Amino acid sequence: MTPNSLGNLEKICVRRCENMVGIIQPAEGANPRAIAHSSLSELVLVDLQNLRSVYGRQELHCEKLTKIRVWNCGLLRLPVLQGVRGDNVIEIEGERKWWDDFRRQNPGIDICSVRFKEAPVPSEVSSSP
Repeated sequence: MTPNSLGNLEKICVRRCENMVGIIQPAEGANPRAIAHSSLSELVLVDLQNLRSVYGRQELHCEKLTKIRVWNCGLLRLPVLQGVRGDNVIEIEGERKWWDDFRRQNPGIDICSVRFKEAPVPSEVSSSP
């Protein structure tokens, strides 16, 4: 998926894709802020053992993003939060261990714009397919 293909998409939900390492891949030479005016407001990432990023290695400037839900994505590092601007507060829901690891690796994060809510792994993740 590229930033230009997002259009009016409001939610991205990816579940049980064991080989996925990224969600949105910026096109070569593209403006990294091309996604800023998309309608994306929610990301749901579940059981993605090899997922490393949401938006390549760049910050995700996504003005309408307000909710990120993450479970069983131990390798995921979210540069997302460093690029979000505006008055919106981002709610992150997921596992405490993942959040604690994320905070340790991103000590400069603006915690005023982020609210974490610990939530158990949903039953559809913990049960076998």
